[in-house]
Amino acid sequence: MPVRILKIEDQNNIKINNGEIEENKPVGVSSNKKSIMPFSTIFYISNQWTDVGSRIAEHTHKGFEVITIMLKGGAEHTYPHLPKPISLSSGDVEYIYTGNGIKHAEYHKRNSQSFQIWLDPNLRKSLAKKPKIQHFDTSVFPTRNIPGITRNYIVGEDSPLELETENVEIIDYKYSPGLQELKVSNDVFLSLYLVKGEIEIDGKSYSEDTFIVIRDEMPFSFYVNAHSRIIAIRTIASPDYQTYLQLKSNN
Repeated sequence: MPVRILKIEDQNNIKINNGEIEENKPVGVSSNKKSIMPFSTIFYISNQWTDVGSRIAEHTHKGFEVITIMLKGGAEHTYPHLPKPISLSSGDVEYIYTGNGIKHAEYHKRNSQSFQIWLDPNLRKSLAKKPKIQHFDTSVFPTRNIPGITRNYIVGEDSPLELETENVEIIDYKYSPGLQELKVSNDVFLSLYLVKGEIEIDGKSYSEDTFIVIRDEMPFSFYVNAHSRIIAIRTIASPDYQTYLQLKSNN
């Protein structure tokens, strides 16, 4: 199927700390099978928000590359080896190359929202490397404007954020109402998360938190009904190494 669309009710919704934080997870390993299983070099995608603020206790990540985009509000990530927390404000991005293991704790401030992407950079190699952390202010990312569209390049187009995972582009789009089109080549997946607004595809309307995956060479057309924000992730269709799920199935 060249286009797959998941509304919010078709995705895995998780309540953390008795509901203080909610997580909407369209991609990831899930027992209830509501999330899409990891594909391409994408292991996990989530949208987290809180009205009241809450802390997630220290935990460990290994192997993956983790990109956190602060959509609104703020957060603090604490690392045992750093003298003070990394503070994220709206528009900021944190990048973690988790390598052979890194511990951190998270504090999500009141009325905050963040979007997170986990990428598989070839775990056979990354698990043998040292971790690293980078914090980027929103002002450092290249922005391109054409009538009706603003493109903020989180990865790609001279962005300072350089990944180990190859052939990845992440763009934060802002659209004005009107007809729009995205081109998709036959060697990539294009994943779209509608953060805000409303779009129409083939005569059907979709509201915020809709997740769309496009495969096969085609122009993807949609109509923007209201000012909208979409995070787009392009990844290679067939990486030249075994991904996490492939390695797991071999064991």
